[in-house]
Amino acid sequence: MKVSIQLKGLDNVLKKLDPKNFQKAVIRSLDRTAKAGRQEALNLIRDRYNIKESDLRKEIKTDIHPSKLEAVITAKGRPISLFKFSPKVVIEKIHGKSKALYSRLGKAKSGRRAAGVSVQIVKGQRKLVKGGFLVKLKTGHEAIFKREGKARLPIKKLSTIGSPSMFGSSRIINRVIDKVKEAWQKNMKHEIEEGWKHWK
Repeated sequence: MKVSIQLKGLDNVLKKLDPKNFQKAVIRSLDRTAKAGRQEALNLIRDRYNIKESDLRKEIKTDIHPSKLEAVITAKGRPISLFKFSPKVVIEKIHGKSKALYSRLGKAKSGRRAAGVSVQIVKGQRKLVKGGFLVKLKTGHEAIFKREGKARLPIKKLSTIGSPSMFGSSRIINRVIDKVKEAWQKNMKHEIEEGWKHWK
């Protein structure tokens, strides 16, 4: 998923000013504008989803194309491991309906059994993954797995939507575009006002 910031209608301005200096100003403005749009996307995603900003930053990037007077905000990445979303082991009584949430290190006691693992993908909405269980591999990697059938094996690692899907919602895209328009006007005005002193 990507958002492109492409600038048009600048040819007439370039004719009146030193092309090299003006292009540098445009590139600086594009860079700042793209970064502002990226930060807006990060903030909006984290307002909705229970995910660390550091994890998103690895997958949502900006890129500048000076020859095209274009900047791009791109979200790339695979589905995210459910383990990233605050997992908690859910223990239930074998005889009874009551259930209780335990820490992810909790273990079932006598007369109880693990019902699964709960995760919070969307903030304020914790959901149970029935039959899910936590596994710590020899490499130190931790993940939530689930059996594919009644037998112990095979098991599969559980994941959910990735950053491209989070970034690609119309609500987030529209607000990022609004932020980009606002930031571009502000940044370009600043560059022209500051640079004009040296372009005369």
